[in-house]
Amino acid sequence: MNEENKIKMDHLRISFTELPGVSPQKARIVKFSGHFDEGNEKELEVIYKLIEEGDHPIFLIFDLDDLKYINSAGIGRVADWYTKVTSQNGNVLISNLRPDIKEVFDLVGISNLISFFDSNEKAI
Repeated sequence: MNEENKIKMDHLRISFTELPGVSPQKARIVKFSGHFDEGNEKELEVIYKLIEEGDHPIFLIFDLDDLKYINSAGIGRVADWYTKVTSQNGNVLISNLRPDIKEVFDLVGISNLISFFDSNEKAI
């Protein structure tokens, strides 16, 4: 029983919403739900593929409203994506950040690098 709960708890879900006409860049909201840590390699491949193979520059808003947990490995991924996207003249923003998740970002210093917004509308 505990094993089943752990599997459900560790699952990360990622969904995309395109924002046509928002900017000259390819814009998307990337919604994260669940737990984001080193156990999510398979789920994260889609974001690396988007960044590496997509039209450039791209503009990504990471909507973390339904994110329940992130550790330093997850934040390292976010920093890596930010570096890759901005090196191609794009941008990554974060929206809907819960206070406990923001605290983790603050502890590792990412909040000095990436802009945070209270909503997707404010990020756009």
